[in-house]
Amino acid sequence: EFTIFCSRNRYISEDVKRDIPYDYICQAALDGYLPMIDFLKIQPDLFDLNEEKALRCYSDLILQGNFWFLCKSASHFCLWKLKNRIKGLEFILLGAEHDDPESIAYLAHLHSPSCVFQEEQNLVKQDKEHAINLYKKAIELGKMSVLRDCAVLLLENKDKKEDYELAMSYLRKAGEHGDVLAMMDLMDEYFYGEQENLEKALYWGNEIIKDSKSIAYNYAMSIVGTIYYIQDKQDEAFTCLRTAHLGQTK
Repeated sequence: EFTIFCSRNRYISEDVKRDIPYDYICQAALDGYLPMIDFLKIQPDLFDLNEEKALRCYSDLILQGNFWFLCKSASHFCLWKLKNRIKGLEFILLGAEHDDPESIAYLAHLHSPSCVFQEEQNLVKQDKEHAINLYKKAIELGKMSVLRDCAVLLLENKDKKEDYELAMSYLRKAGEHGDVLAMMDLMDEYFYGEQENLEKALYWGNEIIKDSKSIAYNYAMSIVGTIYYIQDKQDEAFTCLRTAHLGQTK
């Protein structure tokens, strides 16, 4: 697992013991990797990290400018391991102040009215518009995984044409990046929504059913079959609807 961790961060080499930077060793230790490897001897002070030492490591690394990912990681450590919600929020805010997209996205999640982090819902004030602005900033900084999160909030402002168009743009980008839920949102919007467009609904439905293991496979198959029926393509409609029915009854 540590080898995977290092390779993802491009710090693997023939001599791991010598070439892994100290800050990544700290990060690995905090994430629980060090107990599984045999080069603890080079940094004995990292063995059996306690909460105080862990927080000090995080703080030192962040002060050195290691904001990317680290602030979110530190906040998770505080929120979930130490149950220190205030300290966790401090790390999130610190990362957001330094344009860390991970921290900004996490802060947006907390501000969103649809926040799924039950224990953290009262950590910050729920504010949809602020959450949207934070999501937009995270996206500008390259955090593509929150495209759909932002789009869902924007779609609640359907009376605002600009917000609706931006939401659909974000969903398309998310769909192009393989986000199945975004594809499903697009299919539904074009099939059931005010901007009905059966060809576009069919396109996104077919994108979903390319993967038979997709969580939305049966649902998308039923929509695709219905569209074929509307288009008077009886054979295609029967095949899709039968497949969807069989999948739902398994």
